Amino acid sequence: MDVAYSDGHSPYDWKAMSVHESGDDWDPQHELVPIRKSEWEQLKWTEDNRPNNLDIPDAYDDTQLFDQVEEDYRTRNENGMNPYL
Repeated sequence: MDVAYSDGHSPYDWKAMSVHESGDDWDPQHELVPIRKSEWEQLKWTEDNRPNNLDIPDAYDDTQLFDQVEEDYRTRNENGMNPYL
């Protein structure tokens, strides 16, 4: 995160990461994965900036489901396909 949001020298091509801006040349430049419950600390929420009444749904404990979604994203992203479609 320090590199991506630092002094303006991002390692990413933000225009290429935008489906709207790049169209058929879309390139996410990273692996797309669902955020797992164990990774929510990356959001760096504190008691002051955390959404009100946030409860992480029980579905986030379903490792098998998250493995399936991650595999689905990986498969869809092969050969430049848009995993969101």
